[in-house]
Amino acid sequence: MSELVDVTNPSIWIKGIEAPVKYHELVKDKASKKRYLNSHHRTRDGVICMCKETGIPLGVGLRQGTYYLYPLHHSDQERHAIGCPNYRNASDKESDERLLEYKNGRVVLKGRIAKENNNSERATLAGDEVLEVVRKVSIKKKQQVIRNILEALWVQAELNVWRPWFDGKRDYKTVRNRLVMASKNLYVDGLNVGEHLLIPYAYNFNAPEVSIQQYEKFQKRLYSNEVIGGFVVGFVKKIHIDKTGRSLLFLQHCPRPMVVSKKNIDKFFGKFSIKTGSGIALKKYDLVVSAFVIKSRCGHRLYAASLSGFRVNNYRMMIPISTTSDEKLLSHLYENERRFRKPMFVESKIGSHVPFVVLEDVEDRTHLEVFDSTMDMELLKDIQAHYSDKKQSVWWWNAEGPIPPLPNADRR
Repeated sequence: MSELVDVTNPSIWIKGIEAPVKYHELVKDKASKKRYLNSHHRTRDGVICMCKETGIPLGVGLRQGTYYLYPLHHSDQERHAIGCPNYRNASDKESDERLLEYKNGRVVLKGRIAKENNNSERATLAGDEVLEVVRKVSIKKKQQVIRNILEALWVQAELNVWRPWFDGKRDYKTVRNRLVMASKNLYVDGLNVGEHLLIPYAYNFNAPEVSIQQYEKFQKRLYSNEVIGGFVVGFVKKIHIDKTGRSLLFLQHCPRPMVVSKKNIDKFFGKFSIKTGSGIALKKYDLVVSAFVIKSRCGHRLYAASLSGFRVNNYRMMIPISTTSDEKLLSHLYENERRFRKPMFVESKIGSHVPFVVLEDVEDRTHLEVFDSTMDMELLKDIQAHYSDKKQSVWWWNAEGPIPPLPNADRR
């Protein structure tokens, strides 16, 4: 993912052809379709759309003498990049019910972030520290948007997808580079996320000034009055309470901490059952945080007005999780060298059920679900009814017992 890809005209890999073919060239007329697709009619691995780096296989059909491409499974449409011609039809009414959409060459996330206005409010923090906070959107709504931005970056960077050959290649530097690349074409409330984003460089002890310069450049822009706020994404390192009572949040590789109100930091970390207090340190690369930061009068530090985030299963994979059972199942999939995708709320139809995992190495794209005795039984019945209505294969694991055998992987 070294450069932005034109997802509206993706490269199509075709078995037996040396160089990939552009989609528009392939489908431009009946003769072109026949030339490229006739030898792959009814095959399952001869044509692959490269709108995403992992590639999505396509089927080849024949109707009234004309070859055409089709998804091998109904859920495959959502695997493609937003804007790809093989993605769910952009004119579909369901597109209005999704948080991510493709408009004018941009990936647009629905939601609002504070806009500049003349009604500044003053927020007082511990230690009589006064901050100028420009708000037009409630903090609660803003927190959800901040979470959605983080999920959108993870999805666009394909960090919710796992293949056995990724093992040993998904380190912090790689994750950062993919997130930065994904941010360049992500917009929310008219703002380009990439232009307002700080993800710390991997800290180099031989050249610490590089990280400091990056931080100060971001901070300078924030204080220039060109923008109201910015976004910071990183892995939590530790929490510290200073002598004035301020909560300081340290991120991995970031040279300076962010100031966070005690109320916000207690609420955020409480969701993960993490105690907050001075010197509390987290396991390395355990919790990813996304923050909306604004300028403050504390000078050299950023103030996090909103926090959101999620845990990841481990440093090797960095797949988002919610519970220890999720972590256990992902480890099981890793040990069995399975290919899978972790769907995220932000890419799904609003209000629809989001499966825990989709196996991508089986023909029926089996959905994996986890439950236990603490789960609401009415909700469980609704999920079961959902799968029955969709006629979608599903695998269940009661987390209070052993993990049952997984569906056999296809050989390819």
